[in-house]
Amino acid sequence: RTEADIGAILDEQARKVRLLRSNGSKVNQHRNAWWCWVASGQCTQLQQMQIEGAVKAEYPTLLATDAETFYRLLLERAGVPLS
Repeated sequence: RTEADIGAILDEQARKVRLLRSNGSKVNQHRNAWWCWVASGQCTQLQQMQIEGAVKAEYPTLLATDAETFYRLLLERAGVPLS
């Protein structure tokens, strides 16, 4: 019985993760693009920190209030095409 309960819980969690991933692709489009660009090796960690610091200094609450706009601004500052 315990094994079946744990299996049901794991199945439900897996379903939730799939749901988040499918819905999140549109919602987090700019965030995902930023992290893909950072991970691609096209920028150094210093460049990443400078761009993030500049945007955070200019818009201190933007990440907490509108994360997608924050990441869009990062991409624009970095010169990464948005389309």
